[in-house]
Amino acid sequence: MAPSLCRPASSSLKKAFACRTKASPLLRPAGFTQTRFDQINFSATTFPFGPVAAIGAHTYDGWFVGGGTEIALSGLFGLPLPAGLFRRSEYRYSSFNSADLPLIGNASLTGVSEHMRPNVQTITTSLVYRFNWWGH
Repeated sequence: MAPSLCRPASSSLKKAFACRTKASPLLRPAGFTQTRFDQINFSATTFPFGPVAAIGAHTYDGWFVGGGTEIALSGLFGLPLPAGLFRRSEYRYSSFNSADLPLIGNASLTGVSEHMRPNVQTITTSLVYRFNWWGH
């Protein structure tokens, strides 16, 4: 098998928007999400080769589902932390609509497209302070 001159391509998240609902303790947070990914460049690893091809930036619509925990930190482990301080951890799985995106490059790529269907998994942990929290 011949070695490849191309590096793996990657895309970065440019903008994200989500609208969620949590109706009851039994229903996990879910909702609508919209995300824009940057252009994906396929580049060669050796000079003089530059970008071989690219897939342009695109905005995807989709849905997400997730779950998480939240714990009050005041009095935890006997530490004198203020009331209203919480630690929150959350997992989210997002699935986006598919799209056939044209490859951008030299003339030999005219009419060639790539089928894209992004899925994103996110794990976050945050420290939250709630104002007007009276310890109940």
